[in-house]
Amino acid sequence: MSNAYGENGFQSYMTYQSGAQELSESRYNLIIGAMLTWGFLLNYLLLQFAGPTVIHLVYGAGWLPFLIAYIVLVMIGSAMVRSRTPGKCFIGYNLIAVPVGVVVAAAMIGYDPAIVTRAALSTAVVTLSMMIISMLVPQVFTRFAPALGISLLAVILVESVSMFLFRADLTILDWVVVGIMCMYIGFDWVRANSVQRTATNAIAAASALYLDIINIFLRLLRILARSQKNND
Repeated sequence: MSNAYGENGFQSYMTYQSGAQELSESRYNLIIGAMLTWGFLLNYLLLQFAGPTVIHLVYGAGWLPFLIAYIVLVMIGSAMVRSRTPGKCFIGYNLIAVPVGVVVAAAMIGYDPAIVTRAALSTAVVTLSMMIISMLVPQVFTRFAPALGISLLAVILVESVSMFLFRADLTILDWVVVGIMCMYIGFDWVRANSVQRTATNAIAAASALYLDIINIFLRLLRILARSQKNND
């Protein structure tokens, strides 16, 4: 299908609705911001009120059932955020945010609250900076987009081999992942502003940015905690 937005590989994650009423730029960005806020709020609520219970259930049942449930929920959620129905997109977004929130809650066990705060603030600064850069030089992110997925997969593979075979936890790999996810933020922000401004596309954009931001936060949390441990 051809349309004014040039539907292609770069924009195919979003949907094009013929005759759909488009939102203003401010309302479109407001929905993206609101969805991101909702996702982070869900994470906070899980951590504060349900975290210990959920984590206890996960450890009690074992990580394999949780991993299977996590993959299934995220896959279903990812499919639903591509829907042309806002309500369905919103449900899909929650199916992504809830299991990710459980992972975040588990990952934060035992960390110094000051380190968590630093990681969160650093993530916010990085996210805002990459969005600004992507608006100034969008071509940089579109040019390198095809290599991002391959690079991330390669780093994860190297990291897995290092951890399971050599029992090595390399800080440099955390920094590499942070760099790749920074590029993903720029890429996803450019993509979000290159498609039809509808509520469904705003939710889809928010889901991609949410995952980028969470990945950066978790990596920075590990980096800062490791740095503090080395300095003690």
